[in-house]
Amino acid sequence: MSAAPALNLTKNRVWYSKTIVGLFGVLLVFAWVAWTTFWDAGLYGDNVEQFVWVHSLQWGYYKHPPMPTWLLGAAIQLVGPHNWLTNALAAICFAITGWLTWLIARHLFNEKVANTAIVLWTLQQCFSLSAQIYNHNTVLVMFMTAVVYTALRAVSGKTHIGWWLGTGVFAGCAMLSKYQAALPLFVLFITICIANRPSRRPLARGFALAGVSFIIVFSPHLYWAVVNNFPTLRYASAAIETGGLMKRLAWIATFFVNQIRMVLPLLLALGFSFAASRIWSRSTDARPENSEESGELQHMHQASIWLWGLVGAPVLILVATSLISGSQLRNHWGVQVFQFLPLWVAWHYRRVAALKLTILIPIAIAIHAVGFTYYAIKQSDPDAVQAERRADSAYPAREMANAALAHWKLQTSCPLKIIAGDFEAGLASAFMNEFPLVYSGPEATPWVKPEQIRQNGMLYLVDMNSSLPSDATAIKKWFLNPAKAGNGKYVQFAAKLPASPCNGRLPTVP
Repeated sequence: MSAAPALNLTKNRVWYSKTIVGLFGVLLVFAWVAWTTFWDAGLYGDNVEQFVWVHSLQWGYYKHPPMPTWLLGAAIQLVGPHNWLTNALAAICFAITGWLTWLIARHLFNEKVANTAIVLWTLQQCFSLSAQIYNHNTVLVMFMTAVVYTALRAVSGKTHIGWWLGTGVFAGCAMLSKYQAALPLFVLFITICIANRPSRRPLARGFALAGVSFIIVFSPHLYWAVVNNFPTLRYASAAIETGGLMKRLAWIATFFVNQIRMVLPLLLALGFSFAASRIWSRSTDARPENSEESGELQHMHQASIWLWGLVGAPVLILVATSLISGSQLRNHWGVQVFQFLPLWVAWHYRRVAALKLTILIPIAIAIHAVGFTYYAIKQSDPDAVQAERRADSAYPAREMANAALAHWKLQTSCPLKIIAGDFEAGLASAFMNEFPLVYSGPEATPWVKPEQIRQNGMLYLVDMNSSLPSDATAIKKWFLNPAKAGNGKYVQFAAKLPASPCNGRLPTVP
């Protein structure tokens, strides 16, 4: 029972490989997260959502499974609540994803293909320009790379019991990250069966082991979902729009245009590499590498099976599902669907001189440098927060949190324990040392009980278009950009005072 064996197209250079992986698979991820965190005044909505939910670790939440929130909860237990934690977790998850992606490419092919793939991998925007976003896709891609790698080791090693158990555990973690994992897990199952057809009995035993560990990991959440009438699926079905044939085709086209945008740096790197290679070959009379190594042809079929399983089949199934069901494709689904695209590119162009690392690496570094510069310029714009769409990372989070807390202290000496609202409330809570609960409604945050609100009071922090309840007092507009006070975007502060005074001081309303 074996996966596609490694093809020795190049000698193993341990120090060289570690340098490539360290620079492009790990260091660039951390560099991007550190850079974007430095320039961001706020946090993205998905990061804020995790800070809202982490106040109560549940078996599931109304929008998503619980794994990302659990990881944040574990981090808070270790170091306490800090507003930078979600960015740091995103960096760690993507760094692990990059490392495992390199290991998968090396296991399927060789170090040469793996090194090329990891350089290209860093040029996907979800792993660079948007690497500070911590959401369910962030955790999903990490666990999916873990599933693929452990499955490869399980079908190719003699001591495979632990690898099969690990495959099931990571598959369960992937499903606890996002239900979208069901698609790549199903395709991976089919891929392993096709690639290892002669070994049916050992495969059956392996799948049984993986199935047991998967059930152990996933069954508590499944029980929670059944008891609560599948709230996550109800939310997802309500959020997905359906339409006729023309709408379906338009959605598919829009989906792929957005995915091209997300991999545009990768495509630019390929284009510049081919152009540089052509210029170099003219000046040196070099020729592309097109010789076939002994034994390579017999492994190409296996490689094609795995690449179709990791890249081609999920895309085709996703498109077919949209066409048949009429459901809209969501752009963020592409983060996982195309996470292994660099492996396909690196393997397909493995004998092309243009993708020699001596050509590709300088071009990749130059593209990253342009990206760093672009992000700094974009985030330095004082009017960025005034955009028509909510500019999450441009929100003056710390200033807003301080102003909100000061407003509350003017009304009462009671400590602020609950903030009511959505994104703005969660963002302010994440930047307060007190880290108060956020109440977004009985469905979104059911752990905040009416009695808690009555006893502790509540600070409303909502956007300019939201209506405040009739019992709100001390209403105030707080402008996101003081230079545009009066005609710019603002948030609203208001108070619902505690039922009883604190420290003998009566609540006051100015």
